[in-house]
Amino acid sequence: MELIKKADQEEIFWKHWDTIVSRTSAGPRYMQSAIRNFIEMSTSRELLQADESVIVVQNNEPVGAVFLPIEEKEGVRSVSFSGRHTMAPLYTSDFARKELMNYVDEVSRSHKVDKMMFVIDPLLNQTFSYNFLLAHDYLDDSFLTYLIDLTLPGDPLKHCRRGHSSDIKTVLKDADYERFTVDKAHPNYDLHEEYRELHRIDAGRVTRSKASFDSQYKKLTDGNAILCGVRYKGKAIAYAYYEMYDDKAVYASAAADPEMSDRPLYHILMWSAMEYFQANGVKWIDAGQPSNPSLQFGYLPDEKMKNIARFKRGFGGRFTNEARGIKYLNKELFVKESEAFRDAYVAELEKPDHVQD
Repeated sequence: MELIKKADQEEIFWKHWDTIVSRTSAGPRYMQSAIRNFIEMSTSRELLQADESVIVVQNNEPVGAVFLPIEEKEGVRSVSFSGRHTMAPLYTSDFARKELMNYVDEVSRSHKVDKMMFVIDPLLNQTFSYNFLLAHDYLDDSFLTYLIDLTLPGDPLKHCRRGHSSDIKTVLKDADYERFTVDKAHPNYDLHEEYRELHRIDAGRVTRSKASFDSQYKKLTDGNAILCGVRYKGKAIAYAYYEMYDDKAVYASAAADPEMSDRPLYHILMWSAMEYFQANGVKWIDAGQPSNPSLQFGYLPDEKMKNIARFKRGFGGRFTNEARGIKYLNKELFVKESEAFRDAYVAELEKPDHVQD
């Protein structure tokens, strides 16, 4: 058995990484380009302290891999991505799983990490059928995500919520709206830059570096992403960016003109993506978070987040478990975060009852 660290043998690491991603049928979040983009974003946000990513090789074959960023935010050191759960290890055998999880423990202690946070990609549910993190002393802080099912029979509009279907049809019939898609076959850096600027306007500030957007554009020209857009009377008013790999896709980000917020822009963008992906062999779109409809440990959705989650559930598909795990090495931090959740949950219980669909 051999461990190949990314920091020591990067070229060989990436070659083996791609092999593991293929063998485990992993989704877009595990693409090499996605990992590089994660590293760039964590670095630009001045969070990344070290990258201890590693491959497990047995009998000259890669059998496991883990992306292992060490971050520090507000004095808390963690195995995480931008302060959130990072992708769980990939493996092809129980031997590799155990080696990887032992390695994570050893590295975390050597870096004086306060907590480790992993999420098993929901698009990997058929590969990893249970939350293996729980077999390694992780606490379960899982919740739900929503998968849009592009394999449903018949017209996909019939599987959408009635209001969604009506809004989509209204836009499709209005000649003032124009839909377009930027992809590998139709690259357009100027439109991607227009999306970056609209992202700034929508957020009210710059939330990510230009380099991270350029990394996204490279994924697009590599054939692993698309950018859906919509114009109204010739002016671009909304964009949505999706990543894809094999038969899986992930909703990544979006932006819209705040002055047009009363229009069903995200409805038509999602519909555009569904049409594109269905025509190109994609079976599932992970709608991403927020999708969980209720408060969970470490997840405190406000009304806006709950409304976004409800919007996503209006497209044909189903809930699936987003298996996650968190392990604390700092007991004081565990107490602090547990008490914060307790207080938030008590406050939620004190609100008037409300019905969730």
